[in-house]
Amino acid sequence: MTPLEMVVIDEAAQLKECKSTIPLQLPGLRHAIVIGDEKQLSAMVQSKISEKAGLGRSLFERLVNIGHKKHLLNVQYRMHPAISLFPNREFYEKKIMDESVTSRKKVSVGCISPYKAQVFAIKQKLGQKYSTVFNSHFSVNVRSFDCSQAGEEDVVIISTVRCNGNGSVGFLSNRQRANAALTQARYCLWVLGNATTLVRSGSIWKQVVIDSKARGCFFDVNEDNSLSQVIVSATVEVGQIETLLSTDSPLRTAKWKNVLTSIRRQASVKSLNGIKSNISPPIDIREL
Repeated sequence: MTPLEMVVIDEAAQLKECKSTIPLQLPGLRHAIVIGDEKQLSAMVQSKISEKAGLGRSLFERLVNIGHKKHLLNVQYRMHPAISLFPNREFYEKKIMDESVTSRKKVSVGCISPYKAQVFAIKQKLGQKYSTVFNSHFSVNVRSFDCSQAGEEDVVIISTVRCNGNGSVGFLSNRQRANAALTQARYCLWVLGNATTLVRSGSIWKQVVIDSKARGCFFDVNEDNSLSQVIVSATVEVGQIETLLSTDSPLRTAKWKNVLTSIRRQASVKSLNGIKSNISPPIDIREL
């Protein structure tokens, strides 16, 4: 094997320090380029003891903390400026510049959630309907926060899951995870969640809610009739309409009830008319 003089370590902020030392032991090595973002996903360790001992720290993070000279890649080509505005201000001190986003013919959609169980549930609901095999116009990729840093889509939907009165959001409050999730979309970003829970958490998600309201990007399903209609239509499409009737549904006080009544009436008439067309002689069936 020809001796190597240079090694490049990408996504270095996610690599534990002990693992980074492996390629650095190559004989004849003179230079190392370490690429990463300490403000996004960090190295993961399962043990709390190891985490407290700093064993989850990356070589990249150590070099940043001791003031090692670094070069900031300050131009982003992924996100629409309206999407990059918040993370640029909250995480990067407004040092990142926006460049034009390259358009694509096929639209990609990403669904991101902090919990594997939620990811599994979403995948089950979607099935193969929106996979690349069955849909040539757009594709849907469902993944967890911890698998999202390397991904990017035209449209990203973030499911925050948490819904409680005391503002408990668990590891959702981690700023690095939030940053990784909020910077995946090129053109459109939707954050779905309980605003009260997110605000009471006092985490970065509180600032997300405040920022969205200030910029007119906040939509309340209890007040937005058009959004309610879309939710009801989608729920009917996947055969989960009964979930809207459950006692713990956040939509139980929303305007979707009138929409639901209309949809049920139309569905009933359509079904009855289908029966009518198969009966001879015809039977007069009126709208319920």
